[in-house]
Amino acid sequence: MDGAFKRINFFKGFSATAEDWQAAERYHSEKRRLHNKYFHPSGVIVECLNGLAVTATQGGSVLHVEPGMAVDGEGQELYVPQRVDLTLNVQDFRSKTIYVVIAYKDEPIDFRANALSPAYAGYAFTEELPTVTITTDLPDNNTKLELARVKLSSDATSIRNPKISSKPAENEINTLYVKKAGGTRVCLEDMAEVVKEGDVGVSGRPTTGGVDLGMPVTISIESVTPSREQRCYVASVSLVELKSDRSLLDQVKQPHGLSWRILAQWTKENKINYQLQLFNSSPVDVLVMYKVYRFR
Repeated sequence: MDGAFKRINFFKGFSATAEDWQAAERYHSEKRRLHNKYFHPSGVIVECLNGLAVTATQGGSVLHVEPGMAVDGEGQELYVPQRVDLTLNVQDFRSKTIYVVIAYKDEPIDFRANALSPAYAGYAFTEELPTVTITTDLPDNNTKLELARVKLSSDATSIRNPKISSKPAENEINTLYVKKAGGTRVCLEDMAEVVKEGDVGVSGRPTTGGVDLGMPVTISIESVTPSREQRCYVASVSLVELKSDRSLLDQVKQPHGLSWRILAQWTKENKINYQLQLFNSSPVDVLVMYKVYRFR
């Protein structure tokens, strides 16, 4: 808004013109946009409706964008009241990365004609309905917000929902780059930087009776020279898939599951070796993922 904010002031005998009412509306919308822009991080409001979640149909040629709301970098509110379906020919985008993008849009609607006095005709409302599109251009996450991306292979025929949401493969929907809106939420990444990360697959232990704890699996994370530098180790272990049919789980007579811990050991070179020790007492394959953070 150019210049200072001006709020309309009604008084007895006040005669409002169309320009006065437009200015009154502009005052409130610009004030709210300014507040959104400077007091709240832009992105998708995941708690609103279905959070603009993107999923693929069984055929893999249509993407569903669920209802939800976001706020862009200019403070504009992007509200999608109903599900949006995006149809695409996957073969046209082979060996490319496509992005599902939302952007602010408004347009005048409900034209009121006046045949006798055309100067008094006009649109009665302005509808705010953002556009949701598919593009191969990387969005700026300012005026165009990313809702999902898919890296398509050279022989892609369909798009799938990810088997592991934290590690989507080619031709699977990837939402790891979606900005989340919020208030004063503080993330670990705000205080520390990732200096190392990795993932390791660990097979399950088929049994035909009681639980076979077996030997732990040791995964080396890193060896560092002792210093005053502060580091943080974060690990996640998730089930991947059964190695055989579901009846294998029913054969296990006792409780079974996963447990892991991170160990620190001195080496002969006077370094500290950090390891992740995993016990997998189930017939289920697991994926171990870890990150090493260094505090700023």
